Amino acid sequence: MIRKSTMVCVMSVLLAVTAQAQIDDGPDGIGIYADLEGMVNNLYVSEGVIELYVLATNVAATNGIIGWEMGLEWEGPAISIGWDLPYEAAAGVQDEWSFQIACYDLLPPAPVVHLMTLYYHILDEGTSEFFIRECWYSEGGIMGNYLPAYIDGFGGELRALNPSSGSIGLPCFRLNGEAPVAVESRSWSDVKAMFR
Repeated sequence: MIRKSTMVCVMSVLLAVTAQAQIDDGPDGIGIYADLEGMVNNLYVSEGVIELYVLATNVAATNGIIGWEMGLEWEGPAISIGWDLPYEAAAGVQDEWSFQIACYDLLPPAPVVHLMTLYYHILDEGTSEFFIRECWYSEGGIMGNYLPAYIDGFGGELRALNPSSGSIGLPCFRLNGEAPVAVESRSWSDVKAMFR
């Protein structure tokens, strides 16, 4: 009996910790979140102005991010009222939502790097979905294939950024709807295997 109750207690603690775990646990991720820790990828709001954050997660850069690019798109009633960068940079923008950013100083590699803040006006409770897309700013983008990417330090390696949804075709964030489901998930067998 003690063994079962201990197992239930441990499982309860693990599930609570798992609920607080970062959504995108793969290297060099990029996503849209409602918090600066990269844990909340959906939000329910009936009306008002909201801030969303574009975050790079588990950045594997050895030197830091000196430049990055991405496309942004959303479907639904959310109305964009602007965006901002939390650091000094030169920004190239095409078609309003395709960005190439050159940072004046290196953004240090970290589990979460705040790349951009987005501002939206919400007028009703309709569902909006937000996507990280290809960058159409320049011929081929910095990666040569338009994928979201960053440059690791001055003159450094080009690295792809992987959308937190697993694909540029899937939403990274949902407003007034269930959180997008990650492509990778753990099975119950994987969880039980931790206790063997």
